[in-house]
Amino acid sequence: MVVARSGQKATSESIREYIYPTEYEPPEIPTEIDVPDKKGGLTPDDIKALWMMATPATPTAFETKNIGSTLDVDVIISPDDGLVDLRLIPQIVWHTGNTVWVERKDGLGNVSKIEMPQFYKLSMNTAITCVPGQYNLVAALSPKDQNGVTDMTRKVMVFIMCDLQNIAE
Repeated sequence: MVVARSGQKATSESIREYIYPTEYEPPEIPTEIDVPDKKGGLTPDDIKALWMMATPATPTAFETKNIGSTLDVDVIISPDDGLVDLRLIPQIVWHTGNTVWVERKDGLGNVSKIEMPQFYKLSMNTAITCVPGQYNLVAALSPKDQNGVTDMTRKVMVFIMCDLQNIAE
């Protein structure tokens, strides 16, 4: 639910900001290493130390996605007949999991992954003229299933009702 004045925009949100990396620097191995001369070559501890110098992929750019529900409305009340012109944009966004793009295992058994999040969005963008006090069906949407995939066997029905309140100034 959101309350708005005629001619003004109103927003209602219940969100969590989800920050995730979108660009990475590739893994690196140092280009110069001074290794002391040893008789018999490098020991297993020396090789382990060299593996520890390799860096995993490093995030360099991030984006923010709002997870949750948002309702934006623009309202205009006609002065002569009391009808309400309403433009509304409701949406619900879920984080449904991550997709692994790259997985790397170093010589020590350490695993580093580059993952990208998957989101599911249920939304609409419409305008309607309402008679105050009457319900209107404005959309039928297909929600996600437990795996975050569109479930065409279920529907979310979106109804709206506009109500007018006279406020004495």
